[in-house]
Amino acid sequence: MEIARVRSLTGERSGWIKRGRVAGKPYKIDRLAPKRIPFLGKGAVKKFNECSPPITTFRKLAELTDKRITALAKKKVATKANILAWRKAAQDAEDEPTSSTDHRKAANPYQSRWGDEERLEGSSGMSRYVCVTTMVEHIFEETKEHMQEIHGEDCDDWWVYHDALSLMTATTTRAWMEEKGYLKHWILPECGLNTHTPKHKQYYSKAPVGNSPELMPWDCSLNKDFDDAISHHITQTHHLAEDHECKFSYTTPVRGSYCLRRVYECNPRSERIVQDVNRFPKHLVRIMESEGCVVRDIGNSKKEEESLRGLRSGKRGLAAAAAEEKDGVKVDRRGGQEREHCGLFGYLCYWRGGDKGEGCG
Repeated sequence: MEIARVRSLTGERSGWIKRGRVAGKPYKIDRLAPKRIPFLGKGAVKKFNECSPPITTFRKLAELTDKRITALAKKKVATKANILAWRKAAQDAEDEPTSSTDHRKAANPYQSRWGDEERLEGSSGMSRYVCVTTMVEHIFEETKEHMQEIHGEDCDDWWVYHDALSLMTATTTRAWMEEKGYLKHWILPECGLNTHTPKHKQYYSKAPVGNSPELMPWDCSLNKDFDDAISHHITQTHHLAEDHECKFSYTTPVRGSYCLRRVYECNPRSERIVQDVNRFPKHLVRIMESEGCVVRDIGNSKKEEESLRGLRSGKRGLAAAAAEEKDGVKVDRRGGQEREHCGLFGYLCYWRGGDKGEGCG
């Protein structure tokens, strides 16, 4: 995203074009011009051009012999000392400027401009993002460290459950996870799960199918714990001055960020996390018993569709009508669309069996 932004920049002064020619610096291929070397004025340049043969470039000035310099001084083109100084400056000049480099055209403009220096991650355009490999490393390394603290350094029988982010399930990411030894610890479909149709085999045979709040305690309920804890901290410290070290405040973005990070260190509490995570297998059983449908009264799925409005984005509303039969397949109507029951929780509703008939009906 940041690379695309850099490539779209226009103008010569964007900083991403390295000019080979340095402004004001003389090169031997250049024509004589005033002020390119010290004390070389318009009058001297004009007299050099009128000489026979004329001295029109810095290269010709650099090639002047001592004999000709003496002759030029006698003709009062300039003093001998000045001509000697100008010749020395012309001799020290580079032959020609190097070619310009447009870093915007490189595969990685940041690497082209600064080499291996890590500038991309710290750029303003990337401040809101984190690389998926950094996130994956955090998930698995922190889990590994925690489990080994409890069960010993030889503990290797632990697993991570995470819904399918497109960047996590990408072929290159999976290959990298396999190389790092992470993939074997990720709970994934096995034993031919989700291969009953070409579409499911293509998209869901090697990855869980996505997030559903009742299966994600943080999304479903622990976010509420976190928000409540922040509100309590802000309320309890309302009387303190804004610059007090114990103050919790949302009055500015900086204070709000500081408030969030401080509360996150201790909330939600461990017992609440365990309590909500323990609901996960119970919800799985309820979903499988319902043949993969949205189940009311688990997580934040309420009895009435109205009660779900505005709670979260991307929600799946609950239709009032019961499931219907259409062409021998159970469907329900959600948001004006007809969906097969088995398509909602493919990686869950097929845990009971390998094919569609046995798993979903």
